[in-house]
Amino acid sequence: MLADLNHALRSLLKTPGFTLVAVLTLALGIGANSGVFSFLNAILVKPLPLPNVEELVYVGEYSKQVPNMSVSYPNFLDWRDRQKSFAHFGTFRTQSFNYIGTSETQRVVGAQFSADVWPALGVTPKLGRWFTADEDKPGAARTLLISERFWQNTLGGSPDILDQKLTLSGEIYTIIGVMPAHFQMPQGRPDVWIPFGLFAAQNMERGNHPGLYCIGRLSPGVTFESARTDLTAIAKQLETEYPQSNTGTSISMMTLVDRAVGQQRSAVWVSFAAACCVFLIACANVANLLLARAAVRGREFAVRAAIGASRWRLVRLVLAESFLLGLAGTGIGLLVGDATMKGIKTLIPANSAFGHQVEMDMNVFLFSVLGGVGITLLFGLVPAITSSKVNLNEALAAGTRSGGGHVNARWRSVLVSGEFALTLILLFASGLMIRTIFNLYRADTGLKTDHVLSFSYSMPGRDWADASKRTQLLDRALEKLSALPGVSHVALTNPLPLSGNGNQTFFTPEGQPEPAPGQGFSTENNAASGRYFDTMRIPMLRGTAFTDREKADDPRVCIIDAKFAETHFVGQDPIGKRIAMGPPNQRVFSTIIGVVGHVENYGIGEDSRVQLYYSYRQLTPGTVSFVLRTTLEPAALTTAIRNTMRELESTLPIFSVRTMDEVFDGTVTNQRIMLTLLSVFAALALFLAAIGLYGVLSYIVAQRTREVGIRMALGATSKNVSQLMIGQGLKLAAYGLGIGLVGCLALAQVLKSVVYGVSPRDPLSLVAVTALLIAIGLIASWLPARRATRISPTEALRAE
Repeated sequence: MLADLNHALRSLLKTPGFTLVAVLTLALGIGANSGVFSFLNAILVKPLPLPNVEELVYVGEYSKQVPNMSVSYPNFLDWRDRQKSFAHFGTFRTQSFNYIGTSETQRVVGAQFSADVWPALGVTPKLGRWFTADEDKPGAARTLLISERFWQNTLGGSPDILDQKLTLSGEIYTIIGVMPAHFQMPQGRPDVWIPFGLFAAQNMERGNHPGLYCIGRLSPGVTFESARTDLTAIAKQLETEYPQSNTGTSISMMTLVDRAVGQQRSAVWVSFAAACCVFLIACANVANLLLARAAVRGREFAVRAAIGASRWRLVRLVLAESFLLGLAGTGIGLLVGDATMKGIKTLIPANSAFGHQVEMDMNVFLFSVLGGVGITLLFGLVPAITSSKVNLNEALAAGTRSGGGHVNARWRSVLVSGEFALTLILLFASGLMIRTIFNLYRADTGLKTDHVLSFSYSMPGRDWADASKRTQLLDRALEKLSALPGVSHVALTNPLPLSGNGNQTFFTPEGQPEPAPGQGFSTENNAASGRYFDTMRIPMLRGTAFTDREKADDPRVCIIDAKFAETHFVGQDPIGKRIAMGPPNQRVFSTIIGVVGHVENYGIGEDSRVQLYYSYRQLTPGTVSFVLRTTLEPAALTTAIRNTMRELESTLPIFSVRTMDEVFDGTVTNQRIMLTLLSVFAALALFLAAIGLYGVLSYIVAQRTREVGIRMALGATSKNVSQLMIGQGLKLAAYGLGIGLVGCLALAQVLKSVVYGVSPRDPLSLVAVTALLIAIGLIASWLPARRATRISPTEALRAE
């Protein structure tokens, strides 16, 4: 075998042009594949850096009105105490804090964990310990764990960090542990974790759902479905025991992996399939090159066979060349793959649950080497086997000319047609995603995101517990921000639209029958200032906006959206009507003063409920988002905004500064990733397919020189010869397009869930990409055909 490899290496070095083209072609295919596989590897093989991650489940509550509802803390306590399926079962919610550092106040992302979450996740602290059940209850000493990143970058990495004090949002905590760098639960790169039990007393109302979700680790031998049945049965019991709050409420449950990467899985799978298509096209091109090379070497193989070389020996010689080409292509392909991986990572959100797991690790290396070399060898079998079938008389009589036989010609045709089929599928998928992105950006979200800068602002802790103090600060902030140069409108809201966040509340229109338990109406509940609707260009359809002179003790007023009015005030004028919110014994009535357009709060195509807005001055939230419409480039105002807010209150940082266009971009991340990758891969596939067709036809012209010379000697014109060659090229393309059309129809079912505003069998996209491929086929066929028309009959016959 070493002798075969040595001979193959010498043979490849004698033809550097052939070798370079083959290696680079394989490198492009392997690089695309390994780059995307690094993401698939992160999702399927090691989606979360947690021990036995397949045993972890994520649990929330479900109701018809709010399908993805957070968990009531009393319900969690009952689930935890009655369940028989989990070794550990805890609850958590995200929370951010203000931390006053050495230079300025900064926003720190964190979470509240119940004590059971730590053993459920099973990650040991790098230093120190988890907090205990005794520390996870009201009145306990305030303890926390910090991330390794926060310890090193913010606190200086002091080795005696344990038992030091840390002030977050006005409260003093004792550091008891440091979590390793790879631990990033929950999503969002948290830096601090505190016990939820410190706040348990404030969340004992069973009808309150304060953003909690649960994580459980299945007990040995317990399946996901049996655990779901267990919790569902407990939810049924609670319905009976607490009908007022729990009627119609059950559980929603999924694996923790599905929760973390479920939204990105489809994008990565589609991208990986596209990369595989590119790789197969590259391999087909190399196989065609090897077939052509084997045909040219027909006399060499005949001589070897004549002096005693066995058929297996000839096969080994060709396979050895395929092996070396695959090995070299894989080596360069890994470098291309690393660049591809880094490029894709720039497209995914920074807080992605699996982004930090993406790397060119041993799994990716083995996949690339085995796949690259293995598939190259597989494609090399065709030229290896065909070249070993030597007819000594024909080969030796042919001299240096050898057509490779009809078998070689058939295989070359099959490979080129296959390339066109795969390219059509890639182009069609890319075309659908182009139209999807176009439709998403043209869709009406109910507001205008252009020239708007947003940032968030939080007033946490006991220092800001007084609502009137928060209101005064926000009033001053609106006044100061409106005076900044280039700001035409300024307003505040909570939550920020299109951010993925939402607040829901149950209500009953006054005068309508009280709904049965579990049948109440739910609405999105948003704080807003008076100029919010003008700032975001949300149309005021009826009535008036807030005046920003409302007071906390004035009768409550609200604004509803058109969907709310159409749903609950059919055929009525809602202005002046009242809405009751809260439990029956604590009802608060709010009078409708306006109706505005509906906003797609969670992004285009996502479910959105009816919406209600209340004045921030009557119910002042602890966290708000400011929105500023500008006449300048929005990002240019960032420094001025930071300085203004720092002058107002130096202990409160601004955070999440971004334009509303960037916020909207975040709602179409999956589609943008697929569009970018599919477009790049489709362009690469188109190039490789065109090169493949050109190469095959060029070879055919070279092999049919004598035939063309005879035809022209007998009176055939240049036009006749050109039509003959172009017709042969288009015939190969047509076969591929026919197969590709079937593939496109099959692809429709896969893309059904990711396209928007376009049919997955869109005829316009199909016609457009088919026409493009025909045009490329014409160009690729015309160049060799043009060369064929310039053949001199005399020289062609003399050469033979």
